[in-house]
Amino acid sequence: MIIDQAAADKTELTTLLNVHVPLADLRAQFEGILYDACFSYLDKEPAVPTDYLARLYAANAMVLIQWTLQNGKDAGTVDLAHQMQRHIFDRIHK
Repeated sequence: MIIDQAAADKTELTTLLNVHVPLADLRAQFEGILYDACFSYLDKEPAVPTDYLARLYAANAMVLIQWTLQNGKDAGTVDLAHQMQRHIFDRIHK
């Protein structure tokens, strides 16, 4: 769903994600939201530190969003990102 919305608002989001000032860095804020949400979900004593997994998830999501903004939506890319996300979340079940 995020990728569909990002593709629809490509020009605006690309511009906003490239603004990096202390009080208005959308990329940093968005990545922080993704990190916090993932950390809360994963914080169940996984075999790998939760902080690492949450950072990996946030980075993966941001790379997918930025790649989509630059190149358009690609089913294979979205599928790979979903597989990586599932792998991260599966770590808490091991």
